[in-house]
Amino acid sequence: MSEHEVDPSSFKAACGQFPTGVMIFTISGNSGEAHGLTVNSFASVSMDPPLVLVCIHRESTIMAEVAIGRYFGLNILSEFQGSLSVHFSKPSRNRFRDVDRIEGITGVPLLENVSGTLECSICELRPTGDHVIIIGHVVKATTNNHWPLTYVNRRYSRIERVAEPHMLVTAHNSK
Repeated sequence: MSEHEVDPSSFKAACGQFPTGVMIFTISGNSGEAHGLTVNSFASVSMDPPLVLVCIHRESTIMAEVAIGRYFGLNILSEFQGSLSVHFSKPSRNRFRDVDRIEGITGVPLLENVSGTLECSICELRPTGDHVIIIGHVVKATTNNHWPLTYVNRRYSRIERVAEPHMLVTAHNSK
């Protein structure tokens, strides 16, 4: 390893210190079947126009659907949906079996009882490293009164609610 190469395990451990939200990326296949995958690499990009990005491993089976799709959904999980995150992170041909969903205005499958949803049209696919950055134009956004699920240091966490919005918010790890 040269002096400027980073050890992959050190890189992963350092990135794991940054708390992220947890989402289920959803898309409809060509024949209408629902596909989904747990993701946490997400960012809002622009307010005008409303753009977001999400990163998915280029070898993920869902990328075949993304390559031919027009729309995708992002389902922001609520603090009590850690098991749903685990379910959508495991290999399976039908991750939607026994999972309640509704159809969004774009036809993408959306999960119920989540903190929020974003329905997006695919603007750009940008292969970068071992992932593909998917940039989406948000065409519909919804929110609920559910507190979001977070992930930090390889564990799901809850954000502590505080009375004053300007006070520091801390995370408590859950097992």
